[in-house]
Amino acid sequence: MDSFGARSSTNRPDWYPDPTHRFEYRYHNGTIWTGDVSVDGKRFLDPLQPSMPTAPTGRPGGKAVAAFVLGLGSVVLGWVPFLCVLAAAAAVLAIIFAIAYLRSARRLQTAGANGRGFAIAGLLLAPLGLVAAAVGIWLSIVVLRAVDDYTNVGVYTVDGRDCGVVDGRATFAGTITNQSSTTHSYHLVIEFLRKGTDNALYTESTDIDNVAPQESAPWSISRFVSEPDVDCRVRDVSGPLPFSGD
Repeated sequence: MDSFGARSSTNRPDWYPDPTHRFEYRYHNGTIWTGDVSVDGKRFLDPLQPSMPTAPTGRPGGKAVAAFVLGLGSVVLGWVPFLCVLAAAAAVLAIIFAIAYLRSARRLQTAGANGRGFAIAGLLLAPLGLVAAAVGIWLSIVVLRAVDDYTNVGVYTVDGRDCGVVDGRATFAGTITNQSSTTHSYHLVIEFLRKGTDNALYTESTDIDNVAPQESAPWSISRFVSEPDVDCRVRDVSGPLPFSGD
């Protein structure tokens, strides 16, 4: 029995997380805990507590675990558009925590196998997280451009002149004029209506690409219908559908 009523246990002399949770590390001399403690790399002398366990817990340091978790999170989330910013910050913090833990452990000779392993893993994962975040930033730019192209179509006019049914095929044709100062692509959605009503029988769409400023481009949409005659109308004009693959 040691002087605090706990059975002695043989362990490797080393610095371990303080079992009293009042300091960051406490030194175990291989048999009992000592009064040597440390916080953020600074060493102090603290009297032993009677309730203190004899054997060290072997738990890794908080900074080491944080470095691993942040490094892993940066790799998992880095490629995701918009979340990549958080992933990049997590990767930087992982590097900071890992280096801080390893430096403190080296100075105090406290780095147990678990803590060193977590810190090194975080340090290795963090650069991969930064690479993933770079990919995520590129994807974010691609998404923003696609959304802008879809929603920002500038000023235009649509002229739908020809609407009719020939041999069971309804055709609606016309032109679209780009009245803005930049080139635009368009996605037209049209409806074939029951003659003389607002009852839409069929909905079709078509794409018109790269219409220069102040230029017009033709478009035409057709399909087989069961009606002898139909009315036609343009229901919606937008930019090209994002990531449609066309």
